[in-house]
Amino acid sequence: MDLEGFDPAYHFYLDVTDLNMGLVAANHLTAIAPLARVHHGFAQSIRRHGDRVPSDLFDIGASWAVFQRKFIEEQTRKDH
Repeated sequence: MDLEGFDPAYHFYLDVTDLNMGLVAANHLTAIAPLARVHHGFAQSIRRHGDRVPSDLFDIGASWAVFQRKFIEEQTRKDH
């Protein structure tokens, strides 16, 4: 599995989950750091309003479709 960064097929959401799934598949270890803090930069855009709320659910659904194709067996996907 290619671990050169984030998969550009993801619009928003699940990109970090995808990267972690790739790390596990490549037998790398991951850890939870409960005291860590992450700050995601933010700028209002056509996709998100000033309060960070998505303008619609298209990008979330598109990312979910990418994730399903990569990690959920097709016969199981039919129920989602």
